[in-house]
Amino acid sequence: MALIKTTEEFRAHVSVNKSIDRLDAIMADILLVERDLIKRHLGPELYQGLHEKYNAGTLTEKQQELLHLVQYALANLAMVSYMALSQVQISAGAITKSDKSAYRYQVRELKLNLVTKGYNGLEAVLEFLEEYKNDENITELAGNSAVVVTRDFFVNSAREFSQHYNINDSRLTYLSLQSIIRKVEPFALEPVLGEEFFYQLRSELKAGQVSEENQLLLERYIRPAVAHLVAAKAIAERSFKFSGDTISLNLEELVDDSSQGAETDNEKLLLKKIEQAYTDGNTFLNKLRDYLNKHASAEKYAIYFGSDRYTAPDATQVVFRNQPNTKVFAFI
Repeated sequence: MALIKTTEEFRAHVSVNKSIDRLDAIMADILLVERDLIKRHLGPELYQGLHEKYNAGTLTEKQQELLHLVQYALANLAMVSYMALSQVQISAGAITKSDKSAYRYQVRELKLNLVTKGYNGLEAVLEFLEEYKNDENITELAGNSAVVVTRDFFVNSAREFSQHYNINDSRLTYLSLQSIIRKVEPFALEPVLGEEFFYQLRSELKAGQVSEENQLLLERYIRPAVAHLVAAKAIAERSFKFSGDTISLNLEELVDDSSQGAETDNEKLLLKKIEQAYTDGNTFLNKLRDYLNKHASAEKYAIYFGSDRYTAPDATQVVFRNQPNTKVFAFI
């Protein structure tokens, strides 16, 4: 059974005509979205725990709050999936256009609205789980595995990415950037951190137990570097668009294959933005390297200190200046 049982629950999240008085028509799409998106984002244990308590009617207040967030994302994305079928009538002999179908531009705008709401709803779910990861109501559902799914990278959410390069906290844009993040993180960071230190940081993040000194590296250098270098690559791709200082997924192409997408800025501006993002990303990497070389020791950042990536900072050069016929020396 799905995580939405009644039309009342569905209508609480998506405005649909009251003539839809049963979920039968849309249930296949609800189950599809649950399988392909909701379960993957929650993780199998949390999904199963929430499912069981929902069907048993034993959800606590906090668990009910989580369910409400999940249902919001699920209902909006299921409606997107259902829309293609709702516009046609299928019979044994033919497939025909439904009577009084909306205009193409109306369908397109509705899809954009629902897709944005649905994926931003997923972001809200993950933020909720991160905030309440130690709450007994959440750990009861899935133990410590409740938020592991959100910690695959050094930048693990749309909100984290937007703190360093603006994507308007869009979950859909962040998910679309993950293939670039997956390449940029090892390619850019391993040469600076060394393989062992790189994977130590990854392990701490995965476990949700990042040390204070490593948290400083993440917030001050690593995440800004990743966000800017990913942005530099994304701006050049047609599946993304750039507006003002914001990268976003080209939703027009996602919901309408015949669309040419929004008009992009001129080529010179895009090249300038790519160059600036690339330069800023590498500046953060250089600052990361300098900070580690300055502060690493046998007690602090020990793995880096013992690796071939560590370079001892140059000893401060002393310049002697003195006036003729004087015994007083100045050290600078």
